[in-house]
Amino acid sequence: AAPVVTPTVKGSGRPPKKPSWDRTKLFWTGAPQPTVPSSETKMRGVLYEIAQIKDVRQSPLTAAFLIRALIELSEKRYRLKNSLPDKKKLADNIAAACDSMLAKGHLTASQAQLVKAYTVTKATDVGLFNVDTLQKYLHRETHLPAPSTINTFWDEFHVFVLACWKQ
Repeated sequence: AAPVVTPTVKGSGRPPKKPSWDRTKLFWTGAPQPTVPSSETKMRGVLYEIAQIKDVRQSPLTAAFLIRALIELSEKRYRLKNSLPDKKKLADNIAAACDSMLAKGHLTASQAQLVKAYTVTKATDVGLFNVDTLQKYLHRETHLPAPSTINTFWDEFHVFVLACWKQ
């Protein structure tokens, strides 16, 4: 019988000490940040305030509200800069911006598909979390975000925000 050969793998083979969604900071160390002109004082203020959150697990509502502002300001900037019509609904504007970004090579097909999955808000097709859920956190007492949801959303959505400010 032939001997069993086990492939060698570099590193210790241990899983990370902690899942990434259980981190304290929304912007993890070394995370790419959008380059925002100094004239964009509101956007810079939102980024600053997000960075001041010491522990997302202790302030998930604050993080959710600030992410909503960050996304809305970013989408609006991209839409105006690229002459896209206002569709009157944030989810629809994000989907249109993704299509534009994909066509211009600012997002890959996979990135655009992932971001657009969060724009599905029709009752028959909606997932547990989408762009409208961010709004519900603000207006409904029954909607409270889990810190892991906020971190995961940002991990999957940050490419869109970065693309909005790239140009």
